[in-house]
Amino acid sequence: MTIGEALYEERQKLGLTQENMVKGIINKGHYSKIERGLENISIDTLFRIILKHHIDISDFFNKVKDNYYTFEDKKAEELKQRNCQIFCVNRFFS
Repeated sequence: MTIGEALYEERQKLGLTQENMVKGIINKGHYSKIERGLENISIDTLFRIILKHHIDISDFFNKVKDNYYTFEDKKAEELKQRNCQIFCVNRFFS
């Protein structure tokens, strides 16, 4: 999921229009293009939107992180999770 898609999903959950989502932060036209993946968003603007609407930052970034990981990063994350699962199971049965 892209950042724009995640913002759209959060906006829908909040029941907001695009204008209400970004009021006082950026203009609606620019935001509309961000949701559609036509323009990028600055980290400052993204944080301002997320914090304004009390969106859980960790949940938000978990939604989008796979879209921004390299292939190697994804493999390393999978290996890390598998090792953690093995460790937790071994520790439980020890």
